[in-house]
Amino acid sequence: MGTGRVCRGGTSARRTYFSSSSHPSACPSSSDYLKDDCLLVKCSVEGPNICTIAVPPSDIAQHFGQLLESEKGTEISFEVDGEVFNARKLVLAARSPVFRAQLCGPMKDVNMHCIKALLHCIYWDSVRDMEKIIGWDAKCASTLMAQHMLAAADRQALDRLKVLCEVKLCEDVAINTVATTLALAEQHHHLHLKCVCLKFVALRQNLRGILSILSQEVISL
Repeated sequence: MGTGRVCRGGTSARRTYFSSSSHPSACPSSSDYLKDDCLLVKCSVEGPNICTIAVPPSDIAQHFGQLLESEKGTEISFEVDGEVFNARKLVLAARSPVFRAQLCGPMKDVNMHCIKALLHCIYWDSVRDMEKIIGWDAKCASTLMAQHMLAAADRQALDRLKVLCEVKLCEDVAINTVATTLALAEQHHHLHLKCVCLKFVALRQNLRGILSILSQEVISL
């Protein structure tokens, strides 16, 4: 049995070791790794190679959007309210499992403005500039279209589009549209949109205006 000293960050610690051999070469103190009763360990650390080449952002949405506008190579048409919209089966099938199963079937419960906006969102992956797309200027008209698109996206299993429409409806909650938006949120189980509508209605100044609008609608009936 013997003792040795191992250096740690400028300090030393005593260590006890046992040896089954009395030969000097078996003693750690005579090893090539021990110098002046200190054990010096050298190591090198290699990190991951960092690439400095800038990768440009994806422009696939731009390309698909231009493909929709060009109408070249289309092989499927939707005739809604007397207007024809051309598209491509592969794009629709890739974006919507329901379109995949019902590509050539009739489009029910959807008007021409909704199908135009729906195709725009499938190709561009965005609900921006909705007023320009459907040709309506009023903000309430844009909210109404987002409501129709939310219902259509739910039927076509377009999950991302449902979220985009829900976000837009949350941002555009107004006195004259909150009642229909709340009913839509309840029907399609959008809890966040429902909470936003209820908080809006709970404000006294908003509730007074909502009740006034609802009473006018009842009188008109």
